[in-house]
Amino acid sequence: MAVTGDGTAHLWDTGTAVEVCRLRVDGHLSSCSFHPYEHRVVLGGSAGLYACEVSSDAVDDR
Repeated sequence: MAVTGDGTAHLWDTGTAVEVCRLRVDGHLSSCSFHPYEHRVVLGGSAGLYACEVSSDAVDDR
C-alpha cells in the first residue's frame, strides 16, 4: 500500500503487482497501516485517521 499527498491510497496484490483498490479521502495522506487480523487499513493525514475495510468486492473507479 502507498499513500500520496493528494489524498489517495493505492493497494496492490503483491503476487501479481496489480492495483486492486484505490481509496480517496479529504486532504493529504501521510501514513498507512494494515490491521493484523482483519481486512482493514488505517490511513492518517491532514484530516485525521480513517479506518477502511478492504474486501474482494472493492470497485476500482479508474
